[in-house]
Order: sequence, then C-alpha cells, then structure tokens
Amino acid sequence: MGRYRDARRVGIVGKKESPHVRYNHEDGKHNLIVVDRNPRKLLDEILENVASPGGVHFMIDTELEQNGPVKGGRYRYLFVRFQSEASPATVRGAIERAGARYTIDRRLTDKGAFGGRLRIEDAVADYYAK
Repeated sequence: MGRYRDARRVGIVGKKESPHVRYNHEDGKHNLIVVDRNPRKLLDEILENVASPGGVHFMIDTELEQNGPVKGGRYRYLFVRFQSEASPATVRGAIERAGARYTIDRRLTDKGAFGGRLRIEDAVADYYAK
C-alpha cells in the first residue's frame, strides 16, 4: 500500500513542512494539496483511486493546478482543483488507499482561502512560502 502506512495518523496532519494531503469539497469541486518530495506521483495515485474505486468509473476534470516549493526546500506542494461526480467520501477513501496522511481543511475555499481575501491559488502559494 502507501508509503505512510505504518506511521500514518489519518485525519491529523502535523507541520506544513512534512508530507501530507489537505482536502476540501465545495460546490461540486474537490480541492487537494499534496505535500511530498514527489507530489505528482502521490497525486496521480490518488486520482487513479478516485477514478475507479472498485468497479465504478468517475470522470475527473482538472480545472486548476499549480505547484511550488515548501519553505525549507525539502518538499514541494501540488495544488489541484477538479470536478468529479465522486463523493467526498470516495475522495477521502482514495487518499487513504494511497497511504497518505490527510486532513479536511475547510479553509480551502474560493471564498477567502486560509482566512484571507486572496484567490485560492495565491493563498496556497503564500501559505506554503511562509
């Protein structure tokens, strides 16, 4: 299974400088932030799990994607917003099957991400640069 299987604490994420996934669902859109040394690989595994979770196939339409370094230089973040008919529970299950630590982060919204007035993509970049 996933890389964090033994040490994972699902639903609890520590520092933003450690590998993790943040997730929120809003108005039919799923927002994911993956922080890892190779976030693309983990994201691809999560999206593959979302697309076909046990015989059912969901279409995934990626609307927005951006990446950048996390302060300290050890990890990178990858932010993606996608639309899918998959339920939030299906997406959370996909994250778990990938073996990633994750948290539901209600601050990942278009309406003032991380408590600010920035667009979500700018707020994500600003959050991980600090």
